[in-house]
Amino acid sequence: MRYICILTALVFLQMGGLGYSADLKDGFLGLKWKTHAADLAGFSKIRDHGKVSYYIKPDQVHVLNDFEVSEVIFGFYNHQFFSVYIKIDRIHVFGEIKNYLTTKYGNPSTTLEMRNELTTYRWKYKKTKVKLKYYEKSGYMKLAFYYTPLSGKVNEEALEQIQDKSLRLFPIDKDRKPQSLPSIPLLQF
Repeated sequence: MRYICILTALVFLQMGGLGYSADLKDGFLGLKWKTHAADLAGFSKIRDHGKVSYYIKPDQVHVLNDFEVSEVIFGFYNHQFFSVYIKIDRIHVFGEIKNYLTTKYGNPSTTLEMRNELTTYRWKYKKTKVKLKYYEKSGYMKLAFYYTPLSGKVNEEALEQIQDKSLRLFPIDKDRKPQSLPSIPLLQF
């Protein structure tokens, strides 16, 4: 089997900043952003969810800091490559990735969700967004790359679907200016 090393501190240092940055700006592991799914060789579709399809490359074993990565999933929106999801199984590898990304792209934007016990670190490079997630309760860790011109469309469609299914409390549509509503005092002081 063919081994491909991705996202290790050692590999990052060996690749040098410019080579990796150019690759991330243009695509991921030589696969260019917006590549049509029909142009893929050796990929297998594992799931569809609306206009988003997910693929794996079963004949490749990916290595992260000398450990095999069990899951590398490639996302396609409307048949165009827009994302990569990498499951991380070891906390020290997570730490090395976080340190490298911070060194390379600066301090991340960090969000904490107490309800889900989720910490998300975000970086942005050109038109690529990088997210590193850690669910404390389950120990699940994930690294994701998104090509923002397409991932923005995916997010917008998901929000529209949620809006269509949710109870409408206000007569306001996304693209329409709201009507003036009568003012009713709630409290008098």
